[in-house]
Amino acid sequence: MKRLSIMVLLALIVLVAFAFADGFSSFTTTNSGIASNEVSAVAVDYLGQLFIGTKDSGLSMLQGSEWTHFTTDNSGLASDRIKAVACDSSGRVFIGTDSGLSIMSSSGWQTFTTDNSDLTDNWVESLAVVPDGVVWVGTHSGGLCSYDGTTWEHFNTSNSGLASNRIASVTVGKDGAVWVGTSDAGVSVMSDDTWTTYNTGNSLLMSDNINSIGVCPSGAVWVGTPNGLCVFRNGEWENGTSLVFDADVRAIVVDEFGYRWFGLRTGIVQFDGAGAIDYDYEVSNACITSVALGASRVYFGSRAHGLLWFDYGANLPPLMPQTPAGPDTGSTDAAMEFWTVTSDPEGGSVSYQFDWDDGSDSPWGPATQSHTYASLGTYRIIVRAKDSSGKMSAYSEGHTVRVATGNRPPQSPTTPRGPESALVGESVEFSTSSYDPDGDEIEFLFDWGDGNQSDWGQPVQTWVYEKVGTFSVRAKARDDKGRESQWSFPASITIERPNSPPSRPQQPSGPSSGLVNTTYTFTTSATDPDGDQVLFLFDWGDGSDSGWGPPSASHAYKRTGAFDICALAKDVHGAQSNWSKYHTIEITGTPKPIIELGSVRETYYFGDTIKLYGTLINDLDEMTVDVYIAFLLPGSDTLLYYPNFGADPFPIRMTLAAHSEFGPYCFLQFPIASQIPRGSYYVYGALVEPGTQFEFVSEIDVLKFEYAGERQDS
Repeated sequence: MKRLSIMVLLALIVLVAFAFADGFSSFTTTNSGIASNEVSAVAVDYLGQLFIGTKDSGLSMLQGSEWTHFTTDNSGLASDRIKAVACDSSGRVFIGTDSGLSIMSSSGWQTFTTDNSDLTDNWVESLAVVPDGVVWVGTHSGGLCSYDGTTWEHFNTSNSGLASNRIASVTVGKDGAVWVGTSDAGVSVMSDDTWTTYNTGNSLLMSDNINSIGVCPSGAVWVGTPNGLCVFRNGEWENGTSLVFDADVRAIVVDEFGYRWFGLRTGIVQFDGAGAIDYDYEVSNACITSVALGASRVYFGSRAHGLLWFDYGANLPPLMPQTPAGPDTGSTDAAMEFWTVTSDPEGGSVSYQFDWDDGSDSPWGPATQSHTYASLGTYRIIVRAKDSSGKMSAYSEGHTVRVATGNRPPQSPTTPRGPESALVGESVEFSTSSYDPDGDEIEFLFDWGDGNQSDWGQPVQTWVYEKVGTFSVRAKARDDKGRESQWSFPASITIERPNSPPSRPQQPSGPSSGLVNTTYTFTTSATDPDGDQVLFLFDWGDGSDSGWGPPSASHAYKRTGAFDICALAKDVHGAQSNWSKYHTIEITGTPKPIIELGSVRETYYFGDTIKLYGTLINDLDEMTVDVYIAFLLPGSDTLLYYPNFGADPFPIRMTLAAHSEFGPYCFLQFPIASQIPRGSYYVYGALVEPGTQFEFVSEIDVLKFEYAGERQDS
């Protein structure tokens, strides 16, 4: 019933909070009754009630959805400037201020100062309450005090091993050790009345200015400084600064699920023992001042963003598993068994996954699992738990095992050697090699990368791929005692299908009749079984084709008749289809001779010979035609065969003209401008057979014109 009442209370709190990121919400002065957005301290009592200390606006308390504010004006609070807040199991709330220590309980308020008690400094920086009811009080410059409800005890640099009287943080571990962070001399630890100090000179601490200290259930201690993060476990210091994106670590807490929470100057980091999640964007770069744990939440006080919290939801993760137990030493030729235990807050079933620290994890399974190490070395084993809905705890603290003896495995094989490409259904051969440091006989196994593996056998093996793709081929070696090597580096092979030609093109579609010298378009289609690009060629049935190109092509017939058009397809690899069915087009119309004119000179002089080159292209049913040189006067398209020009030379155009029984036609490919001297010219025709190339020569009659000027040979 106790947990149920807490969950109902927290649900009420959510109704008035502002949710701004997955799992995160906040209380600010704009969405709640909190007294100030400058939160300096936060604590949660055993009923789930929130106590929020502010920079200069007193103490806010949230009971359900009701806010209450305590200040020096309406309570026994020593000062409105709150430095620290802590709660004990009897319902008392301890408030550290810059003017003394105030205690709020069911019997009222009580304040301790240097004037009315043995408190050594009215500026109380930090508080820690232990289950036996003792409260530890860290002061600004008066050292460390403890109060058990009756008696005060003092610890300072004069009467103890405390490194400095300037206390910034105090935390008590489950073993009763008191961890004291100072602002200028590192960390002092009191355990069984013995003091030990760690600083930048004798440890991996990043600074002697300690911001915060957090103790794990396992006993590991995390220490935050302005310059980085460290952890003390199993008597050794480790640098943890790489886990946080901002080295200025302001607040630390470890929840019961094992998650380590680090409040930074610019955000929040959650660490599960193996990997960290940054919440700098989600919490808008908030500067975190304090942190506290609730029933299913982690609360963060911030300098200007109010109170933030992360909610695990209705279904809580399993609790952090105990540090794995098992042997401390072992050999590579024998499995070692390790075990742990935890529980689920909802009482559900729990499975476990061990991280063996050799690059492998166990499958999710029971709390006791075995592992065989392949290589000598020292390994740190951690474990996490998962409930039936998939919620996971953080990783436990590590158990260290040293693997030092036994049969050594073979060397990892060389990268398999074989072809870089092959076809589906084609046999491929790969080879590798290795050696055993103990001289044992070895055999090999190949992983073909397609979900199949070979049998253990020779270093040269073959395989046939049945599907297309790129596959990674690896090899592993095993000695005659069963010890296996690590996998080799992979080789890559690309498997392709055998190239198949395109399908037979569709019968070309297009007009079935037309006229000579008129362009018509025809279309076909085909598919390629390999998905390759397809090109098409049309045979026009008149002795010509389209050349390879798209599935549509155009053609103009130059003679009448019936023509059978068919198409051929080809893929990019050159494989050709069969010819398509024929499509017949009937070409009709009046045949006209066409002359394609060759290149000529632009200017002629006295005594020159005119030479024009051309080709007769016609559809005249093999009819012979007369071809003439013809002249065209400027501004006229009338063909002149016997021109008589004026007195002075001037530009004219010359061309070739063809005559048939249907009349004269001149198909000028391009005009020829010629400077012709004055005089009369006689042009003679020549019979030309169809399709022939010819040279037409006409002499300029030197007796019929006068000089136009001297020849300019240049």
